[in-house]
Amino acid sequence: MLGGRPNRAAARCAAPIGSALAARLHPFGSRTTADLVAMAPASARDVGTVVLERLVRELNGVECDGFKPEPEASKATAMTRQFGVPVTDLDALREAMVRRAARAADTLTDFRSLEQCDAHAVRSA
Repeated sequence: MLGGRPNRAAARCAAPIGSALAARLHPFGSRTTADLVAMAPASARDVGTVVLERLVRELNGVECDGFKPEPEASKATAMTRQFGVPVTDLDALREAMVRRAARAADTLTDFRSLEQCDAHAVRSA
């Protein structure tokens, strides 16, 4: 409290909360760090992300070293090849394309997204 008034910036100062997240928390009555401590972790995840849930848990004394956000699925994969010189040999171009296609298939298989595969043609300069 400052001058008899509650410190409205307390949540942003004591916890790493940005202005956009603070604005999303405001309708839920979370204006201070104490409000974040009182918030249910599941609600924190609904309002913010797994990172906010982790923050709420840590403010409540729960150690979250093994609590990692899941990485987002890759939206695009590119397999590129630069020759450094103009390619005039069709066999060299064909060999490079086969290698890139095989590498792309391996990568897509790793991501389990082969059904979303979209092939594109070679563009020459």
